Amino acid sequence: MQLCDPQGQPFAKPWDGIAVWVYGHRFWLALLLLALQMTAGAIVLFLKRFQPFERTKVEDILEAALRHHFPERDVAQHVYRATLFKIRRFPMCGKWLGIVCRSGENYRQSNTVLSLNRMSQQECTGVAGECARQDAAIIVGPLDPKSPDYLESGWIAECEHSAFNVRATVFLGTPVRRQDGKQWGVLVLDTTDPECAPGAAQSNRSPKKLETDLTLFALALKTAIRS
Repeated sequence: MQLCDPQGQPFAKPWDGIAVWVYGHRFWLALLLLALQMTAGAIVLFLKRFQPFERTKVEDILEAALRHHFPERDVAQHVYRATLFKIRRFPMCGKWLGIVCRSGENYRQSNTVLSLNRMSQQECTGVAGECARQDAAIIVGPLDPKSPDYLESGWIAECEHSAFNVRATVFLGTPVRRQDGKQWGVLVLDTTDPECAPGAAQSNRSPKKLETDLTLFALALKTAIRS
């Protein structure tokens, strides 16, 4: 049978020429593939080594923070998020806050950038920006997105407000530090559910209790930060 006889098996052009060339250079092609595989592995190790945090661990911590602070979530009606911001800097351009990790499947991809200037409140935007400026926990809510005071109460610039996909009513923020104690970024939990707003001083959702719990999650994130 012709199909069982590799020596007499004809190749359709132009594959016959390619097959002959591959067979004649099979040794060097094998070395090339091996080199490509080793290079790809080295690149992966390099990226993992120089990533500023352990992503899987950070994602687990964000999910745990979300479950703890918003235990009774009505996901059909509201959005609940835990977001990790990192302080970015560049010579002559100052500092800003960018999202590096976010909980859940929705809204993970975001180009949100918040201004940061620790010497000027007017140049800090968002709860994350004000939290980084004060270097302290901030708890805000409930806010009314339709109210004229919404921008001021949430430290939100008009251009950012227009670009936001989600206009939360409750914000919980706390600084996140590196191993050496310096400020690395900010953890922010937010939701559109006004029922998650801080409660009375003696309740489990008192501002003091919320601040204490936020600090614990910030400490957990600290263990996942490399640089």
